[in-house]
Amino acid sequence: MTYGFLGSVALVLIRLFVGGLLVTAGLLKLKAGTRWFQQQILAYKIVKGQFAWLLARFLPMVELICGLLLLLGWQTPTVSLISFGLLWLFSAAIIYTIWQGRQVGCGCFGQHTSTVSLQGQWAMIYRNLILMGLLIVICSFVSSWSIDAWLNHQLLLLYPTVGVQVALTIWWALSLLAALLGRYAAQRQIYGKPQTEPSTL
Repeated sequence: MTYGFLGSVALVLIRLFVGGLLVTAGLLKLKAGTRWFQQQILAYKIVKGQFAWLLARFLPMVELICGLLLLLGWQTPTVSLISFGLLWLFSAAIIYTIWQGRQVGCGCFGQHTSTVSLQGQWAMIYRNLILMGLLIVICSFVSSWSIDAWLNHQLLLLYPTVGVQVALTIWWALSLLAALLGRYAAQRQIYGKPQTEPSTL
């Protein structure tokens, strides 16, 4: 097997993994219902009223469509960019609730994630960051086993240029750094300064 073949297999597996998660998340939100998801959104205390309803109504559909397109390998650079932005916004919302001292379930996978602990909130942030990293890979390398490749990349709305790849990588790295620093600051706020070992001199 050549490196090109192994690379194509890896890209397909990554694309199917991320796409499958998005499809699952979208379907479970739709199953839980607009009213339930709206209450989850309102619990963040970031948006209110009609805008919260619109998010609850259409966000699961966007996730579902993005997931299906990733599974099919169609418009993968554009869909990866949209999914990257969604995951970043989800993570930012979770961090906001942590700084507010509130534990809010993200509702990521419907009623299965309605309530979480503080550790669970940070786990969701890191999970999103991992998925964002995988989306950079998907956006940067169009798999040969995809509709995009079969169409010879002729209908791509966004071509994965070096500038796009660099911008996403920098954005991801800064987001990861902000999450790590944010967790450290939050732990200091909750537990105080870390205790130092007494000197044995």
